[in-house]
Amino acid sequence: MAEEQGSECKIRKAESRDLEGIAELLTVAGLCRREGLIPRLEYMLRNSPGLCLVAERHDKVIGTILGSYNGFHVLLSHVASDNSGSRAGIGGKLHHAFAQQASALGAVGIIADSWLTAAGFFYKLGYRIPGAVFLIKDLA
Repeated sequence: MAEEQGSECKIRKAESRDLEGIAELLTVAGLCRREGLIPRLEYMLRNSPGLCLVAERHDKVIGTILGSYNGFHVLLSHVASDNSGSRAGIGGKLHHAFAQQASALGAVGIIADSWLTAAGFFYKLGYRIPGAVFLIKDLA
């Protein structure tokens, strides 16, 4: 994957050295609990390396997008950026690189779950509500 640069921000595949920074972004954003997060991120990185991306500025992880591929669709599970990335286009840049990776895998589409407060972000990226119901059963 070519590294994308702009606004002093570089988008690249995540590496093991990025896990602490990714974990911090996800917990500060309220998307995950810290407990057990690093092993989960290690699993994602091992099993979906092309779909775990980071935005980096001055050698610091300032954004991340994480997903997996099921053979049909790419499932976008998490997008987060620090305060410097909010409204600065970091999420859009991450998504653009993520969509390129999904396309290269042969995915027919991207499925994203979202908080209602983030729905506008996804609409701007071309997402639609398909009329399906998304169900979750909590296991922990």
